[in-house]
Amino acid sequence: MLQIVHVLYHTVNNVLLGAPTGSGKTISAKLAMLRHFNAQPDMKVIYIAPVKAIVRKRMNDWKHLLSKLGKEMVMIKQSKS
Repeated sequence: MLQIVHVLYHTVNNVLLGAPTGSGKTISAKLAMLRHFNAQPDMKVIYIAPVKAIVRKRMNDWKHLLSKLGKEMVMIKQSKS
């Protein structure tokens, strides 16, 4: 994970991160998000998760931090046909 921290915070490279549960993917996403907000304050970020419960958890976890940065969070749900 140390190598991914450098790429996420010190470069503008795109990253596809596949790793086992509990290995730090969410922290990596948060780091990349903060780096981009620091570099480009008007930037928007999309967080995608396979189930709504995970999105809700992230929203609860990140709400305080992102509000300090003046960011608003919204959840967009997929409609079932």
